[in-house]
Amino acid sequence: MITSLDSLEKARLGAVYTPSGLAEWVASEALLYVIRKNESVFACDPACGEGDLLLALKTVSPRCKLIGFDVDSTALKQSKVRNAEGVNLVNANCIVPSGSDSIKAHWNKILENRTPNLFLTNPPWGIDLHISRKALEELGFTLATLQFDSYEIFCEAILNVAKSGSIIAMILPDSVFYPEKRKFRHFLLKQGNLLLIARLGEGFFEGVYRATTVIIMEKGRASLEHQVRCLRLTAAERRRVLSHNESLSQITRCHSHKVQQERFHKDAENRFDIDLRENEEKTVSKFRMIEPVWSQWLQSTRGVEISKTGRIAECPKCDKANPFPRQSEKADCKFCGHTFHAVNNSRQIIFRQQEKIHGTKPIIVGADVGRYSVSPSRHIIEDVPGIDYKTDAHRTSPRILIRKTGLGIKAAFDTSGHYTNQVVFSYFKNGTPVPDFFLQYVLGVLNSRVLLGYFLKTQGEVEWKSHPYITQKMINSLPIPTFTQGSKTEKQARAIADAVRVFEKAKNKDVTQDLFIDCLVAGLFHLTNADCQWIVKVLNEADGLEPIRTLRVENAKLLRPHIVL
Repeated sequence: MITSLDSLEKARLGAVYTPSGLAEWVASEALLYVIRKNESVFACDPACGEGDLLLALKTVSPRCKLIGFDVDSTALKQSKVRNAEGVNLVNANCIVPSGSDSIKAHWNKILENRTPNLFLTNPPWGIDLHISRKALEELGFTLATLQFDSYEIFCEAILNVAKSGSIIAMILPDSVFYPEKRKFRHFLLKQGNLLLIARLGEGFFEGVYRATTVIIMEKGRASLEHQVRCLRLTAAERRRVLSHNESLSQITRCHSHKVQQERFHKDAENRFDIDLRENEEKTVSKFRMIEPVWSQWLQSTRGVEISKTGRIAECPKCDKANPFPRQSEKADCKFCGHTFHAVNNSRQIIFRQQEKIHGTKPIIVGADVGRYSVSPSRHIIEDVPGIDYKTDAHRTSPRILIRKTGLGIKAAFDTSGHYTNQVVFSYFKNGTPVPDFFLQYVLGVLNSRVLLGYFLKTQGEVEWKSHPYITQKMINSLPIPTFTQGSKTEKQARAIADAVRVFEKAKNKDVTQDLFIDCLVAGLFHLTNADCQWIVKVLNEADGLEPIRTLRVENAKLLRPHIVL
């Protein structure tokens, strides 16, 4: 068992402690639900660190009994509630049991067979748990699959131990909203009623460039009739909170709204689409009735697995190139396993265009992909051992390129055959018979204001983030209609493709032609004029960042459905 951690180890193990303002708000909100039951409070934080959440709860409710445990004994010695009455601190690892104990038996020993009625946790995000996936599965963790995050395991442990009626408050990253976390959301929905989902954004944790989410729930039988209180902080509200000009409690009371939990249950991806209010559901349903199978008509891949800097670490033992490590001076060769000094064995294989290095070929990086435009800014050295350049078919086929990083969707049609790097997705025909206009049709829908409005609203990506990106799973889940030959949908799709070709060939990109594509896409989804005005409203209310700012429509009447007869 680990008993003490230095500062580097603290960072690696996710020891980022909860700021007092956030801790007090979470403690107060969670406590309300316990008090309503007229129960005395026995609370537990199983990753308490220096006890910020426990201190906050003790401040709000001095008579409550608390227990906290943590893997770091030094943090426990420095705890702000170390000598407080009714507080028990235990040096223990809540994920890895000692001996052959099960998780429940392990927790029962720590808790001395007492069961808390309140759990508060800011579990470590994105850390190495020092236990294999197989071992976690053997311990009964169902969320230890694919690219799971450490916070999921902590939350599963808590919910498996909690008794029915217990309140659980969790401070989590906003990755809980991503398509890849559908299994985690499904798990939470099965465990009981969600009481609060608050999407707070960035800035609450110093030096942590990830947005914060708070979820409070009650363990027990889930009720589909139950309504979940939902809150999304706007950028302006967050600035007021962080500058202590307004409290989270005030904003929660004034600006939260309720969503029926049944909506999360019924959704195929169990999306927590908390920005979507009940009066908007009818419009969004026109998109969600489309089965997202369009990507099965195409093949997709990422580009060369290398960043735009082109820096690699070459193994001195096998001479093969490895990705340059971000947080360590040492690298472990993925080919032969040899550990070597990365800096002393590094070189650059991607260069900017103006450097004109002999023997290089153009490569398209994320920043080169715009909306309907693409142009390489760099060159890459070919035939470097260890670099997967992907097959020629991936490059030489006509394709749609989609930028992974950035806010919103940027896509372009490309026939250049140039290399792309890892933050550019390629979609091309995979041999399945598809209409010759299908790529241009898909491109028109992807780049439309109509789909962007739906995407922003349902994904909650309506403001600046430090590291915004879109995944292939997000792209593939977009509702782009497929069609049968001779159908009305095919006629509409062909018209969209024709309009895209006209727009692409134009030297000066005319806004009128651009909006005509949007009108055709609105007709594709059978939107009404009111639905189109909703799209305009979503774009206009989003943060004024490019590319959203450039796609705003001053006159909402310019976006209206156009159906091909």
